[in-house]
Amino acid sequence: RWADANGNLRNLPAFAGLGCGLIWALGLRLGSALGLCLAIGLEVGQLWIPSRGFSWEDIWISCAGVVLASAGMGAWAAWKRRRGPS
Repeated sequence: RWADANGNLRNLPAFAGLGCGLIWALGLRLGSALGLCLAIGLEVGQLWIPSRGFSWEDIWISCAGVVLASAGMGAWAAWKRRRGPS
């Protein structure tokens, strides 16, 4: 229900989660880059699907989700490095 009521905003947590998974699996730089490429590519791909629509707002919100994931995962990695081995 939340996703239906919030339209484009649902892309933010979706792409933040995707970004976290990609960063965890591939590292900060590659995971972030791939997440941004997916955010843009999936939206641009909708230009060729008759029942879907392209939206710049969707791209910005999706990319914001990936950037939030990058910032969070980067901060966590920095904190973990500073803390030292456990």
